[in-house]
Amino acid sequence: MKDEFVVFIIGHTKRIMSLGRFGKRLITVVLQKQENSIYYVVTARDMAKKERLIYRQEKIRKEQNEK
Repeated sequence: MKDEFVVFIIGHTKRIMSLGRFGKRLITVVLQKQENSIYYVVTARDMAKKERLIYRQEKIRKEQNEK
């Protein structure tokens, strides 16, 4: 991802959701741990509305903590 700010969420299936910005698009990349420290991409797509809300809330929280 090409963003200074990325949010990582661990789902109920132990997959990792990475929320970030790539160019002008907000995208979600879902990763699955294969073995040891090896991960593979399950899917990459535009963020859903709920994911955009989480991303923006976390970004605001980070900016407030930096002040």
